[in-house]
Amino acid sequence: MKHKIKLLSALLLTAVTVSSMSFLSFADEYDDEQSNNQSNYEDDSQSYGETYTDYLALEQDDSVGLTYAFGFSSPEHFTITASNKGIVSFDKEENYIKGIAPGQTTLTAKSNIDGGDTYILYVSVTAKQAQGQTYKSNYYMSEGESDSVENVFGLYDSTAYDYSSSNSSVATASLAQGAVFAHKAGSCTLTATSKYAGGDTYIVNLTVGGSSYNYTNKNVSVPKGDIVYLSDYVDGYGTDYDWYCDDTSIATVNSSGDAKGKAKGTVYIYAEDKYSNTAYKFKVTVTNSSSSSSSSSSAKNISYKYSYDIYLSKNDTVDLDEYLLSSSANNYTWVVDDTSVANVNKSSGVVTAKGNGTTYIAAKRSNDNVRFKINVASSYSTDELSLKVGESADLSDALSGRASNYSCTSNATKVVSVNGLEITAKSQGKTYLIIKNKSNDEIIQIMVSVSGTVLTTQKVVEKTTETTTREVEQKTTKTPVQSSKKNDVAFGDISHRDWAVEAINHMAELGFINGRSKYVFAPDDSCSKADFSIVLVKLLGFENNETSGNFADVNSSDYFAKYVAVV
Repeated sequence: MKHKIKLLSALLLTAVTVSSMSFLSFADEYDDEQSNNQSNYEDDSQSYGETYTDYLALEQDDSVGLTYAFGFSSPEHFTITASNKGIVSFDKEENYIKGIAPGQTTLTAKSNIDGGDTYILYVSVTAKQAQGQTYKSNYYMSEGESDSVENVFGLYDSTAYDYSSSNSSVATASLAQGAVFAHKAGSCTLTATSKYAGGDTYIVNLTVGGSSYNYTNKNVSVPKGDIVYLSDYVDGYGTDYDWYCDDTSIATVNSSGDAKGKAKGTVYIYAEDKYSNTAYKFKVTVTNSSSSSSSSSSAKNISYKYSYDIYLSKNDTVDLDEYLLSSSANNYTWVVDDTSVANVNKSSGVVTAKGNGTTYIAAKRSNDNVRFKINVASSYSTDELSLKVGESADLSDALSGRASNYSCTSNATKVVSVNGLEITAKSQGKTYLIIKNKSNDEIIQIMVSVSGTVLTTQKVVEKTTETTTREVEQKTTKTPVQSSKKNDVAFGDISHRDWAVEAINHMAELGFINGRSKYVFAPDDSCSKADFSIVLVKLLGFENNETSGNFADVNSSDYFAKYVAVV
């Protein structure tokens, strides 16, 4: 019985084992089938990438963004090829496609990722079409005249063009100055060519006629980096002329006629008198060599703001501080080239003529240098004349010869105007006149002081260097004006600020402002808070008010103390 039970148990165990093995085998087969199905599914997914096509038209030399043309955002994930490499160029990093030559090509961008998309771009490049137009016109200028390139060519933006002339001796166009310069009578063709491809071209047939100015031709040279004072070559003063240079890359000129060489070459510089038809045409040659004779420490060669010619006889004196300086003499550093001809009192600004000849005296001050050319000879004399605004004087009555033999020029026509030998006081200030005898070397220098407004006709007695007297009738040319003046002022340094002269004089006459002295206002000096307080208190009428100021940095003895205390 025991043997039967054991046999039955063995058979049952065997059946269970076989059944388990069959189940495991079925499970393994199921897993393998699922794995194969998954593998097949993954293999099928790799074939899902799309292909896109598009078209691009370009003009030769034009370009477009690469990502924009293809329609994707990450060019680094694609490999791009061209069927015809000579038609376009492209760069993934710079992100562009550029037309190189007329023709067609196909650009193919394949994704570097399995199953990624493909982009095909059919590109057509056409030849570049010229879009610029050519405009022709005629223009007329007078010899020595200058005009803007905008006016001559009819341009809006002159800097966008290059300029040329068919005959530069007749006229030239300068981009640096934005101007056309007519050098001499004749005709030429001026061309303005756009700096940009496809831009317009302007052609001007220019005719240069005779000038209304009577030009005097002069030739001068200047080493590169040096200055030549062209005012020394003109009649009168440099500031009486308008100055023009036709090529500022070679030389420049300022309003006083100081020409500075910048680069080797030749330019023309024009000086046209503001008050007559007198003019000069300078052919300026700039050389590479440095000047060994010029000295920056000499008075003659300083860079100046104003320049004056002074005529004296031996032992004569003239007060430059009173007439020609914008600040007190002791505010300047003085330089005299030849003290045997003339010297200057550096505290007062009075020049004394020592001996016959010519020398230069310079008054140097930051941005306010003044140069004086002192001429000393026995044929020169100096007089003084006082006028009131509106008065006239006929200088012919004071001359020894025929009036027609003399000419007269004014250093500052805004202070005193000149008509022949008759002068008229225009505004308060100081100036001087130069009267020249055309038949000999006689020169008379008249220092003129113009103060308040004329009230009556009167005669003035002038004291001359010959210790004689001259009576000059002064004629009233304005209606008498009653004025409530408090101060008699005659500032000699404000005429170049013509827009402010009337206001300055009126404020000074009423006592609201004071200058550095009776004759010096110093319009370019700074104004302190203390001085401004004085003007403000006077304007408001508070100067007699009781004060109780307590500023720690104001002493009761300070000239501005009572005014600051009111503020």
